[in-house]
Amino acid sequence: MEGRYTFFVASTLPTSSVTLCAIAVMGTRYLRVQSVVESLEMETGVFSYLTVPHIYSEEEIGNQLAVDLRQQGGAELEFVTFVNGVTSTEVIFDTTDVQIGVYYLVLESYDTSSNVKSTLKTDTVTITVTDTSSNVKSTLKTDTVTIPVTGVAPILAYFTEEL
Repeated sequence: MEGRYTFFVASTLPTSSVTLCAIAVMGTRYLRVQSVVESLEMETGVFSYLTVPHIYSEEEIGNQLAVDLRQQGGAELEFVTFVNGVTSTEVIFDTTDVQIGVYYLVLESYDTSSNVKSTLKTDTVTITVTDTSSNVKSTLKTDTVTIPVTGVAPILAYFTEEL
């Protein structure tokens, strides 16, 4: 493994016994097969989802990771839920009652098999929630048609010719 390492050794030599103590600090870098998107735009009143692949250790660290995803404590968005799988997590967005605006989703990857469950990697997604009605473009065109005939058959013939 490349990098700088510090190795501490402490020893005391009492007259009748020897005590040795060694401390080593090692680390790794956590990566994803595919990066997490940096921003999303979604409309109010819809369900959306995002698949986030789990992280893996760049270096062999001696144990198998059981990774899950969660929101950063204290910054949770109520319209976001998770379905953690074996190799990825589905992040589900329900913007049914969400106000229009910009939100920041902080995703934390952690090892569920660890007693501490400390964050191994953090990703931030900017979510812009827009109004559904602002994205609807009117494509209707209205014309006034005067048909100087009586009866149903001539009217049907007129519309059939136009189609």
